[in-house]
Amino acid sequence: MPDETILQLWVDGSRRETGSGASVYSVEPTIKVSKPLEIWPTALQAELVAISLAAEEISNKISNKKIIIYCDCKQALLSLGRYRCSSSLLEDCHNNLCEAAASNEITICWTKGHSGNKLYDMEDNLARKSAGEPPRSPEPFIAPTIRSLIELRKEETRKQFLTYWDRTPGCREAKEALMYPDPKRTDLFMRLSRKNLRLVIGLIISHWHLQKHLLNMGISNTDICRGCGEEEESAEHILCDCVALQTLRLSIFGDIQIRMSGIRAAQPGQI
Repeated sequence: MPDETILQLWVDGSRRETGSGASVYSVEPTIKVSKPLEIWPTALQAELVAISLAAEEISNKISNKKIIIYCDCKQALLSLGRYRCSSSLLEDCHNNLCEAAASNEITICWTKGHSGNKLYDMEDNLARKSAGEPPRSPEPFIAPTIRSLIELRKEETRKQFLTYWDRTPGCREAKEALMYPDPKRTDLFMRLSRKNLRLVIGLIISHWHLQKHLLNMGISNTDICRGCGEEEESAEHILCDCVALQTLRLSIFGDIQIRMSGIRAAQPGQI
């Protein structure tokens, strides 16, 4: 049974794609504080803001008590335990804790997150909710880390590229086969031999020894498929529809006919 003479506060920081947030929760006395932050603070920085918020709440509302602050971030506790402060955020957190400890006995303890504790779950939900809200002024100044700046720049570059990809006319076959380029799929392509990579790229962009492409180049006088003799010999026809390749398609993809969405999901080696 918990000691009712000891006040317990739960703190948590959360980082999501929409932003970061920090929160403090206590049953007795009732404390329920959340603070939305900007998009660049890391999860560690959000945790330190949460601890700092808890210290501020203690200074404003509680005195002459034994208080335990529960935090699920070991890195935040290790940062607070260092002899020197490495950032203004960490220094502000130290100062707020010292001010709160002037009239209270404060202990900060690590607790395992997502362990079925109802109080932690309520705190975690509060932090996650605040991470999805726009920041409110005044807010603590949090200098973005180099890693955060790199991630933000990468995401901004990716968005600009996707916008350019969508608006660029043409490249219909490539867009149907790839949808959007991504690093994981690129890595799979780069594992192919040079010969197979050349073949796969040629099929995806329809610049291969296909009758339709050869006709467009003036090399062939027909675009009829050499396999089935029924339709134009395009990359989509060869990969998805040609009846002459039904047996091969069945052995590779498990079906005699597939759509381009199946090609997008397939391994490059299968293509």
